[in-house]
Amino acid sequence: MRGAAPTSFSSQTQFSRKAFAWGNPEPQQKQEAKNGQGGQEESQNRTYEILAKTGTVKAEPHMDAKLKTKKSKGSRFLVSEMTMNGWLKLENEPGWLAAHLRGVQDVGEVAAPLETEPMLELAVPVYQPQGMVCLEVVFKTGVPVREAPNRRAKTVATLKCGEFVFAHTQNFDGWLKLSGKPEGWVLANDSDWGELLRRRRRMNDIDLWALCDAWAAARAGPGTGRSMGLSGKEVQALKELEELTVAEAKALWQEHGSKKDYLVSEGYLVPEDFLKTETWMRQRIFAHVLEKKSKTGEGWLRELISGFKLSPRVPPLPGIQGDQEEDDYYYAQQQASAQSFSQGLRQGFMNTQTGGQQGHADLGFCGNRGYAAFDPAFEGTKPFEYKGKMYTMAPNGVVFDPPNQIPMGIWNPDTQRLDPAAGMMPGCPYPAISYLGRTYILLPDQRLLDPETEDIVGTFNRETSEIDLQHPTLLQQVGSMKELGSDPTFAKDGEPVDIHEYIERGNQMVKAGRFKAAAGLFSEALNACSSARAVDLDLETEIIKSRAKCWKALGCFQELKDDSSKVLKLTGNRDTDALQWHRAAEEGLAYKNRRQALHPREE
Repeated sequence: MRGAAPTSFSSQTQFSRKAFAWGNPEPQQKQEAKNGQGGQEESQNRTYEILAKTGTVKAEPHMDAKLKTKKSKGSRFLVSEMTMNGWLKLENEPGWLAAHLRGVQDVGEVAAPLETEPMLELAVPVYQPQGMVCLEVVFKTGVPVREAPNRRAKTVATLKCGEFVFAHTQNFDGWLKLSGKPEGWVLANDSDWGELLRRRRRMNDIDLWALCDAWAAARAGPGTGRSMGLSGKEVQALKELEELTVAEAKALWQEHGSKKDYLVSEGYLVPEDFLKTETWMRQRIFAHVLEKKSKTGEGWLRELISGFKLSPRVPPLPGIQGDQEEDDYYYAQQQASAQSFSQGLRQGFMNTQTGGQQGHADLGFCGNRGYAAFDPAFEGTKPFEYKGKMYTMAPNGVVFDPPNQIPMGIWNPDTQRLDPAAGMMPGCPYPAISYLGRTYILLPDQRLLDPETEDIVGTFNRETSEIDLQHPTLLQQVGSMKELGSDPTFAKDGEPVDIHEYIERGNQMVKAGRFKAAAGLFSEALNACSSARAVDLDLETEIIKSRAKCWKALGCFQELKDDSSKVLKLTGNRDTDALQWHRAAEEGLAYKNRRQALHPREE
């Protein structure tokens, strides 16, 4: 999916008087007049062009849907909306067309917007494997749901801070079309008020369509003032329901995943599910566990989601390509960037004036000495000491951090400093800027996008090759690295600090979804803590919590219970996360014991 990165807003956004003007159009109209945004503010369609040999139009946004027609290469058509997994809704004819098949049937990009079209302003610019996205309301005073994608449209409901909402489609002007209840359109970000909704991540174990049905059932329940959103207690109860359902679904899969007859006989799966991926099956187990809870669960739960009914789920793209978590995809891109960043340099992405080689003209790096593109001797990296720490430097001047080969920058012998290094990320149309262990995407307007958080974090000066960071956290991290000449896994004297190195590598494994490996690394960090002369108890607690998160993701309830108990002991039973984990672990163990009693395994 192509689209502009979402605008980043400072955490210090002031909630001034105008922040309460959702129901009063007068101040909003004044602001629109000020910005030249008067008028009807109609949502604008986009013109797409077929890039592949053919483009298949389906009656519904999935591969199993009925064929409507086919479009040949070069055909152009208007699009009004896009699903979260890249299906385009045709404007002048009924049907949907997948913009990118992600390798399904060996097909990649099928259609793209014309270069002459305005930049896509997508509220969710990254691929969502389920075709559905879950977002949390983060704006303190609530977010209005509009009847149409227009700031002047009637407000049909107000979502309170902390509520979850769901969307299957979006338009190209930053509006999300809500699924379930309430029905209507919302903005995820606003130029005046900042971040309104925040996308939830790591949702592979959850059937978002089923979770959307649960929240819709709660919002449709009896009670006054539903247009003003759910109560705080109801929101908290729905979040606890999600945790309990995840724990039970994981226990079922762990217990019966290799012998699926039980899952079919109990109604958690149907035989057709076996033709799909493991991720699909785990999500369907979650959906049917939730369905059973709505019928036979505790009284408060049945009352909370009375009327719950699973709606038909739109199938994802087939195969592993279709259900790959978007965060895993981006992390894989980052890892590929770390390991093959040199490939971008090999192709001459740094502007150079040596050897007659031509760099990437669009980058416009021309400030000081040009650096040659990759030459055949690149593998001959040599040790390079910089501010007390050992790195490796390639013949073309690119400096790498040895533990994970992350590019730190490019050495400038004239100024005796590290400058940002430019290259390309696989699959990304924009240049990548790597500096002091972090990699950013350079947008055409010179803004820097953090690919992990999707925030705009600063700007890049092409003339001076300097980065101007605006994100407070990154400023602190990069500032400390400039002073110490090292990353957080090393002390000032350049010696490795095993505890922090294990933590850093463990965090990398978590980002890659390798929770078992991460748990092992966090265990090594704890072993290092036990042999250290002095250890901060807060640090030890955080390591245990990091490992506990891995146990939770793996469905290892006994280990989760043990680690949550340790955290509670260290914090005097005051850690809310540990309390929730301990409760979830006990629920999971109790459920597992009940299942073992009813269906003992054969010796």
